[in-house]
Amino acid sequence: MKQAIVKINSKQYAVFEGQEIKVDRLNEESGVFVLFYSDEKEILVGNPELKNVSVTLKKLKDLKDKKILVKRFKAKSRYHKTNGHRQPVSIIKVEKIVKREKKENGA
Repeated sequence: MKQAIVKINSKQYAVFEGQEIKVDRLNEESGVFVLFYSDEKEILVGNPELKNVSVTLKKLKDLKDKKILVKRFKAKSRYHKTNGHRQPVSIIKVEKIVKREKKENGA
């Protein structure tokens, strides 16, 4: 099974083909960098990234994550405040992990 560690929006995710993952909201400028690749035959580690390995991703949908409550409290002053936050996230599917062979110039 092909596996990879990719860097998306400055966070690292361990992925394999066919997996759906939840990441922070993606925009057009979001880059995907492959840091690690593994299959049944070999293991490749990038320094800092692998140029000959590509991961094909498909954005399925954009949505908001579950609500978390943020509370503030000050003792002895009867002050407390509650705010909610829902992080915008994207659900993406890893379609393919492809390792391209290096072209050798036979001169």
